[in-house]
Amino acid sequence: PADTAGRRAGTAVVAVDCKAIDGSLSLCAQVLERPVGEKVVVTSVRYGQSKDLTATLTIKPTTNQ
Repeated sequence: PADTAGRRAGTAVVAVDCKAIDGSLSLCAQVLERPVGEKVVVTSVRYGQSKDLTATLTIKPTTNQ
């Protein structure tokens, strides 16, 4: 899902709905406390440029391995 939202290697997520993210655990906590289907504004920085994108939270697809 991140690929379809324009996320690529080197992109740092710095906020979700204006709440600062200081690492991967903080990002996971922000996402896990919200219901599936909720729309959030994700602020990211790539090459020094900040960008806000709206994302809809989904369930991670299962893989058959």
